[in-house]
Amino acid sequence: MTFTDAAVATRWDPEQERVKTNVRTSESERLIGQDGKVLESLQFLMTLMASRRLGSPVAVQVDTNDYWQKKENEILSQVLQGVETVRTTGKPFRMQPMEPPMRRLVHKSLASHPDIMTSSEGDGSWRKVVLRPRK
Repeated sequence: MTFTDAAVATRWDPEQERVKTNVRTSESERLIGQDGKVLESLQFLMTLMASRRLGSPVAVQVDTNDYWQKKENEILSQVLQGVETVRTTGKPFRMQPMEPPMRRLVHKSLASHPDIMTSSEGDGSWRKVVLRPRK
């Protein structure tokens, strides 16, 4: 895969404690791949390389054309619905299965929430985040 017009910008995201990398190219669709699989693979490789280089784990997000930002907004919207459901019913709210970076987003976004705690359950591609009332 060759991209002749790619520009890369990288910054630290202190809120989610990760490196955010944005690739601007006219061929974003090829970089995203089917259902974001190419971006996921790039993220995995970049996370592995950065973690080995630094000697400690570091999360890396590789985005283009705001693909992950749109996905994160969808997930965070579901989180708000889940928080409201837990508050009104007092019962756990199970989110749809999602990839590790999206689960991490949910856990980080609710880490300091006074009323809600999170956990993950399930295995492999069925792993999901569960929101529960904080005891």
